[in-house]
Amino acid sequence: MGKILTLALLVSCFFVYGEDTQAGKNKEAAKTASEASEITMITTRLAVYLPKGCGKTPEQTAHKLVKAQLPDFIPFVKESTSNNPNYEITWLEDVTKDFAPPSAQYLEYFGHGLDEQQRQQLIDSKQALIAVFSYPMKGFTKSVKQTSNYMAALASQCEGFVWDSQTRQAFSVAAFKSARIASWHNNIPNIVEHTAIHGYRDGENFRMITLGMQAFGLPDIVVNQFLWSDSERINNLVNAIIQSLVEGNLPNDNSELVINFDKIQHPAIKASLQKAKHENAKATTAIKLSLTENQEGDPYNVLFEVDFSNWPGKERTEKQNTLLSHVIGYAGQVDYIQTTKRIEAASAVARKKLIRKKPAFNKGLPSGEYIIVKAPFTTNDNGVEWMWVEIVKWSGTQIIGILQNQPRNVTGLNMGAEVTVNQDEIFDYVHYFADGSTEGNETGKLLSQ
Repeated sequence: MGKILTLALLVSCFFVYGEDTQAGKNKEAAKTASEASEITMITTRLAVYLPKGCGKTPEQTAHKLVKAQLPDFIPFVKESTSNNPNYEITWLEDVTKDFAPPSAQYLEYFGHGLDEQQRQQLIDSKQALIAVFSYPMKGFTKSVKQTSNYMAALASQCEGFVWDSQTRQAFSVAAFKSARIASWHNNIPNIVEHTAIHGYRDGENFRMITLGMQAFGLPDIVVNQFLWSDSERINNLVNAIIQSLVEGNLPNDNSELVINFDKIQHPAIKASLQKAKHENAKATTAIKLSLTENQEGDPYNVLFEVDFSNWPGKERTEKQNTLLSHVIGYAGQVDYIQTTKRIEAASAVARKKLIRKKPAFNKGLPSGEYIIVKAPFTTNDNGVEWMWVEIVKWSGTQIIGILQNQPRNVTGLNMGAEVTVNQDEIFDYVHYFADGSTEGNETGKLLSQ
């Protein structure tokens, strides 16, 4: 974990700011870096919701566990200049005013290890114990382990549920132990189990952000303006970045973080990333990270954005695909189709079904849904390559979208490029739904036979 212990300098040791044309922005960035460099303590907040209370005075119960589980921590003293790990426990007798439990709908996505009865118990909780921990950035590994053990013991004794305010996740005791205690490999955390990643619509495209890096004294990572069809590759990219950071792999003087899946130390993360990587991915990739502004709802932490600007491509999506293809690779396939009457009939049916989806598309598909179409592209030798295109805009018979394949024999066209195709020439389509199900590609099934 070597380098990670020197991160009291956080932002200023991470990145360099250049460009005279952005002098004002760089000045603000340097100011932020200077302020961040003064941070020597990490502060996190967790809680236990108490569906049954916890003794006559839950606060006393919480304090009794401190000696056994938090031997290095002292009680918080206001205006103290001590750098010792410290804690503060607050008992809320009525959480409905300022600390209401998450809703049933929220728990479907961010509740872990909760059966139906436990979810209802959590929702109905009227009391909570809130624990605020502060500990030095140097040696944070031990502190993170101790606070996790403490919260698991407290929730277990009180028959409650753990809430992590940084990641905005709720846990059963068993799930919390599995994620936050059992997932460590020696002194290396499985950062995926200690963080959450939120992906959501942001204008016409999507935005992805991590939550929870603050517990390790590290910035949270943002990816802006991507297509949902790239969400899986983006998610793997972000996981590789945050695991590399927590293992002490820091950006160089050019603000570039060098990613190499084979050098990830945590075996579970390494195996997951290697499984996600395609054969055409490169061994190492240098990824630039740039300081970015917080938006409403973002974690109260320093944020860095994955910067695609230096990668080849005309539009942002093409630059993104170039980076993603470099670090993750791609499985997109170009088709040369020999049709039969049966396949042509299936294609005609698919085209009619697709056109009926136009009103719903233009009205706005639900978050997480998208449609790709198989369209023809003329090759250098006047042949045809059939490639998939994700629809972005649809007006009249004209479909504007983002190319999902890397052409084999079409000069000047690259994966991620914005292209225009005719709906009447579409061979097939696939409609991806938010629950992971799909509709379409009937011709693909016939061609595979």
